[in-house]
Amino acid sequence: MLFMIDEASMIGTGGNMASDFGSGNLLSDLVQYVYNGQNCRMILVGDSAQLPPVGEAEAPALDGSILEMMGLKVYECDLNEVLRQSQNSGIFGQRHLYQKPHSQHFGQGRRAQQ
Repeated sequence: MLFMIDEASMIGTGGNMASDFGSGNLLSDLVQYVYNGQNCRMILVGDSAQLPPVGEAEAPALDGSILEMMGLKVYECDLNEVLRQSQNSGIFGQRHLYQKPHSQHFGQGRRAQQ
């Protein structure tokens, strides 16, 4: 059986956050579930340019070295041609603003007038 998991950049290891679900390490729980079956394989698909899971600096499910430390044989491939948005798109250019830590503190904003 083949498990294809899209949006894998959202799969974290828990980021030291408490959880009432599974072990609290979603990546570990997923790997354990998939490989407890006979002849099961997994393909993780994700965009490393997207925000990582909450509480984590990087997306561990897209990091081959982390997966290898879990005992998996890893094959990696990067697709690097932008198809959905053109290189000149405002969306493509603005995404970098949200991927870097912000050092500015934003003010309260304006309050609604009554």
